[in-house]
Amino acid sequence: MSSNVKKWDVLSFNYNEEVKSILYMYLEDEIIGYEDVGGESKVYFRNISKNNINKIMESQTLIDSWDWKSVKEENWMQSCSKFFQPVIVNNMVHIIAPWHKKDSNYINIKINPALAFGTGHHSTTTLMIKAMLNIDFEDKSVVDIGTGSGILSILAKKLKSKLVHSLDNDSLIVDNFLENFKLNSIDSREPMI
Repeated sequence: MSSNVKKWDVLSFNYNEEVKSILYMYLEDEIIGYEDVGGESKVYFRNISKNNINKIMESQTLIDSWDWKSVKEENWMQSCSKFFQPVIVNNMVHIIAPWHKKDSNYINIKINPALAFGTGHHSTTTLMIKAMLNIDFEDKSVVDIGTGSGILSILAKKLKSKLVHSLDNDSLIVDNFLENFKLNSIDSREPMI
């Protein structure tokens, strides 16, 4: 008898931000999700070679131990809603989930934290937002390559770009991307995915 319940391999390790970012670069094509709680990172995989990942982990001298577990699939959206905290960048941009209230002191970006990369918590997203806040986007065209959830595309529109082309090679992002544009009252027919 076969079960339709999906299981995920989970790699747990203690981290600092620099080591975590480097490790995620090595594993980005394999990771389907992650969560950080109290200095511990849990990275979720599907159909991977644990031996290959163990070799990568062994090469990271600042990580001395890690652990593998297997977990059953659950309603990730419901689970993450209690952990998803708003992100504030440069005291100007407020990245929130649909269940959080907007704050008129910020440029608010609503994101449904689904499968698509981009909740605003990753340092690369934060760095790009900081850089974007120093650029005049008014009436300019923008290309967002690797758009994921669309945070940077949404910010470009809120900074008055006239045209935004959003590109990604991951077909799983499309629904989440379009939903996020709708959450931010932006016409999703304009950007191209």
